[in-house]
Amino acid sequence: MPRLLHLPRIRSVATDRIRSTLDRLGRIERSRPHLDDRRWANAMSLVSIHSAWERFAEHRLALELNHSPDHFLKTNIVKGIHRIPKGLALYLVRGGMNYFDFRSCSDLPSKGDKLLSPAGNPFRNITASSRNVLDCMAAIRNAVVHESDSAMDSYKKRLRNDFGIKSAPSPGEFLDSIDRRRNSPTMGRKRIYFFAHVVNSIVATV
Repeated sequence: MPRLLHLPRIRSVATDRIRSTLDRLGRIERSRPHLDDRRWANAMSLVSIHSAWERFAEHRLALELNHSPDHFLKTNIVKGIHRIPKGLALYLVRGGMNYFDFRSCSDLPSKGDKLLSPAGNPFRNITASSRNVLDCMAAIRNAVVHESDSAMDSYKKRLRNDFGIKSAPSPGEFLDSIDRRRNSPTMGRKRIYFFAHVVNSIVATV
């Protein structure tokens, strides 16, 4: 019997990772670190939250392929099997590579459609506003990790378009600052918590 992925399990892995990240950030901040160290901790926390999201996205697609393989087997004319085991499902989602590569949330619907069909693609349920937040998070992550001119340009453009910030601070300073937008679900808290909240909400519903 092929091994199955379990949705409650992959959800708990993602949310536990995010909770641990925020708990660690809280411990660092309670130690009253230097301002530069605090901003660095916020930036690294965003990288960790983004990683939790990427792994969830990868395993969420693999889970659907693992549980509902009919579309893939039919469209690819695969005969003689009726189930796709966990390992093979992950291999197919990764496209034969060692990691799941998607550049933005707009890639997820198309990748999911090919594997699962539009009706069976869980990422079709993510709202446009949530996709925008996830792509903003990815731009911040890239600015932190790569620090290239291209990554910084994308980061500055995101802050200008999504937050109305014309002169972008460093990613750590941006995340360490209070979110004062009235429509934000985490208004009055640091911006790092906004991204954690959105990812947790998507993980719980997709």
